[in-house]
Amino acid sequence: MSYEFHEFVHCHQASTCELKLKQNLQVARQAMASGNFMWEIEHLFPYSSLEFTETYTALLHAVEANAGAEVLSAHRRLVKFLQPVDADAPRAGLPFEYLVWQEWKEGFARLLENRLQRWFGLPENHYGRQQPYHRITFYEGGARLIDALSQDTPELTWDLEKLFWRIQHA
Repeated sequence: MSYEFHEFVHCHQASTCELKLKQNLQVARQAMASGNFMWEIEHLFPYSSLEFTETYTALLHAVEANAGAEVLSAHRRLVKFLQPVDADAPRAGLPFEYLVWQEWKEGFARLLENRLQRWFGLPENHYGRQQPYHRITFYEGGARLIDALSQDTPELTWDLEKLFWRIQHA
């Protein structure tokens, strides 16, 4: 049941603001220009980088500990690590854009999936939080990040566009 609901959430994202948000992402524009329609699944990302692994682990731990300032600090470290110094480089910002996109798109679906699971008294889905990290890690990290951000600003849970920009600028 929860898998189908997860996919239904993606339908809602697509029908409300997904295409508009994608237009702002260099990673999406480049993928479409090159005919790579699987970019959300196949994008190269430095999952095994020590700096990424340490920082994302810190972010996950901070979210679990409900340590808002540490969550934001870890997310800002990711920005610095994932955005090259040379902003004019052809792939500048792509890893960070990809991270934010996955945290928003898949994290939001996972968050609602788990809320529904909890409501029905079923086990929640937390696959992806263990190392080695991979694309599914952003489902879990995004869900936890969105949950943390929406505790301070509850309307973020229901304003998908505002939620995306909040994650982008966390």
